[in-house]
Amino acid sequence: MTLRQTAIALVALLSACTPIRPVVELTTGAKLEDYHAFEVAPVTDASGYTLFPWPIEDSLRLRIVEQLQHRKMKVVTPDTDSTEAGVLVLKGNLEFFRSGAPNIREPQTRISSRCRFVLYMIDKQTGGRVGRIQSAEDEVYQPFQVLMQCARLTVDELARRVK
Repeated sequence: MTLRQTAIALVALLSACTPIRPVVELTTGAKLEDYHAFEVAPVTDASGYTLFPWPIEDSLRLRIVEQLQHRKMKVVTPDTDSTEAGVLVLKGNLEFFRSGAPNIREPQTRISSRCRFVLYMIDKQTGGRVGRIQSAEDEVYQPFQVLMQCARLTVDELARRVK
């Protein structure tokens, strides 16, 4: 193997290990730095996946709240005065989910679980859309862990943009 082939193989290996950052889309003129408090609205599940034994929407919403609080970001309740400026409403939507399953031909391997989660950001005072953050995860974890990772990645990106 030549030096060039080794370098290409090393770059390909490192690229495969690099996590994909969530995609952030903001409306024209929107700045996330203008927001100091966050209201987490109920999460919707549009994935069509029905095999979880509990409402996964509640778990995702709770994970978002926990991650915001962990980063010392102020979380407010829906009854907060809507005339107060600087409150961003976060509406999550689980758009896609596929559970990893054992490979019948090779029982020691697993197919990775996948999810796509979108967090819509709405200005509480005006009701106008500020933007959205879309995260995706494709890992050989337990299905629930993949969902929680999607939510965490989304809040990580929000925290990076706000500060």
